[in-house]
Amino acid sequence: MNHRWIHLDGLKALAILLVVADHNDGFRLVAPSWFHPLTVHVLAFFLVSRIGLDRNQDDGWTFLRKRTPRYLVPWLVFYALAALGQWLMLGAFEHERFVTGLMQAGMGVIKDGCGMSVLWFLPALLTFVLLGKFAQRDSVWARGLVLGSAGVALLWPAELLKISGGAVLWWGCGPALHALAICALVWPCLSWVGMYIAGSRWRHVLALLAVTAGAAAAHLWVMQSDRQFEVGTFALPGIAQPGWFLALLAANLMGLLMLCLMSRIGAGRLSLFRTIGQFSLEIFLLHQFIQVPLFRLAAKGPWLSEHPLLIGAFIFVLSVAVPVWMAKWMRHRVTGLHSLIFAGSLRLPVQHTSGV
Repeated sequence: MNHRWIHLDGLKALAILLVVADHNDGFRLVAPSWFHPLTVHVLAFFLVSRIGLDRNQDDGWTFLRKRTPRYLVPWLVFYALAALGQWLMLGAFEHERFVTGLMQAGMGVIKDGCGMSVLWFLPALLTFVLLGKFAQRDSVWARGLVLGSAGVALLWPAELLKISGGAVLWWGCGPALHALAICALVWPCLSWVGMYIAGSRWRHVLALLAVTAGAAAAHLWVMQSDRQFEVGTFALPGIAQPGWFLALLAANLMGLLMLCLMSRIGAGRLSLFRTIGQFSLEIFLLHQFIQVPLFRLAAKGPWLSEHPLLIGAFIFVLSVAVPVWMAKWMRHRVTGLHSLIFAGSLRLPVQHTSGV
C-alpha cells in the first residue's frame, strides 16, 4: 500500500535542509552530543548522496557492502581537508581551545570547524540498514514508526522550554526517534507547500520565504535563550540585531535551494562520487572560509560587531550565489535562481515506493 506522506525522497530532501541548518550553529545548541552523528550527518551522507533506497532491489546489508566504500572515500577526504584548514586558520592552540569550547558547551563530543564528528560513519551503518529494512517491510511497520516518533517530537518543545521532566524523557528515548519525527512532520508540510498551492509562482516564492523566515526566527530565539552559545571562542555579541536574523534566514534559504538543486541530480545523470564530492565541497567552502571567519571577527572586532547587518547581507548573497554556481558547475539545465527555486522536488510529482 502506497502513501504520499511517507516516501524516502522526502527524507533525502529534508536531509539537505538539516545539514545546512546545522552549520549555522543554531541547531546544535539544543541537541545532545551524540544527536548529530545519529541524525543530521547520517542523513546527509546516505540520503543526500542519492543512494536511492526506493530504487534499490538489494537488501540493506548487500547494498551496504557493495556501495559503502564508494561513499566513504570522498567524505573522509573532505573531512581531512576541513580539519587541516581549521588547524591552519586557527593554529594548534586556538584549534584546541575551539574544540574544547564546543565540548564544554555540549555541542559535540569530537568536532572540528566543519561540524562533523570523527566517527560519524559508525552510527550511519546501523541507521542505513534500519531504513533499508523498513523500506522493504509492510507499510504497517512504517506507519507505526512514524506515529511513534511523532509522539516523541512533542518532547522537543519541552526541552527547549526547560520544562521539568521533558529533559529526562528526551535523554531517555528522544534523539533517535525525534530524527524520524522531524522527517515525518516537517516534510509533509513542505510537500504541501510545493505541490498543493495553486496559482502563480509568486505564491511559491512567498511560501518558501515564509518557511525559511520561520526557521530563522526559531534559530534566533534558541540562540538568544541559550547561554551555552557564549562558551568558548564562538561568542556572538549583538545576536538579536537584524543582521544575524538575515544571516540565519540565508542559511535556511540556502538549505531550501540546495534541496531543489540536489533533487535535480537523480536519474543517474551524474556519478554519485561527483555528487557527494561537490556537495561536501560547497559545505566545506561556505563554513570553513566564510561563516567561521566572519563570526570570529564579529566576536572580536568592535566595528563588525556593531554592524552585523553587513555580515548578514554578505552571507545572504553568498548563500544565493553558491547554489547557482554549483548548478552551472554541475552542467545542469539550471540557468539562474528563478529556475533553481522551482526546478526541484517541491514541484516534482510524488514517487511511490514499493512496500511503503
